[in-house]
Amino acid sequence: MEIYTLIIRLPLYSTLSSNHEWERVIEISANASLYDLHSYIQEIVDFDNDHVYMFFAGRSHTNKKILYSDGPANPCDSGNYGNVSLNDVYPIKGLKLYYIFDFGDNWVFEIRKKCREKMAVENIKYPRVIESLGENPDQYRDWAC
Repeated sequence: MEIYTLIIRLPLYSTLSSNHEWERVIEISANASLYDLHSYIQEIVDFDNDHVYMFFAGRSHTNKKILYSDGPANPCDSGNYGNVSLNDVYPIKGLKLYYIFDFGDNWVFEIRKKCREKMAVENIKYPRVIESLGENPDQYRDWAC
């Protein structure tokens, strides 16, 4: 099984304060779906997973060049990301993958793939976090602070 190493960042969260850097480096199967990636990000950031979300590729979080969904184009529906694998997404030369969770609070995760894939190691459970920077943010933070 081929494994991707992904760097997941919360770049907008880090602009609130220099103390709020958040980054996780994960290893995940290249066959994992975007729904699987969504579920794992929810797990590692410890959010309630109670809002809609979307995945897209672009040069920035405001540039939606490629939308990943085979579901209806409905802003209240997260689409059918279970049918879109990471192998379908990569390579996306010159673009970054973005995951937006909760369109009200607008949690924007930037996802970059390290250049090299590798083969899974026997007896290691994937996905897994291999590097961690910063404490998890509070999902229901008060922006006015």
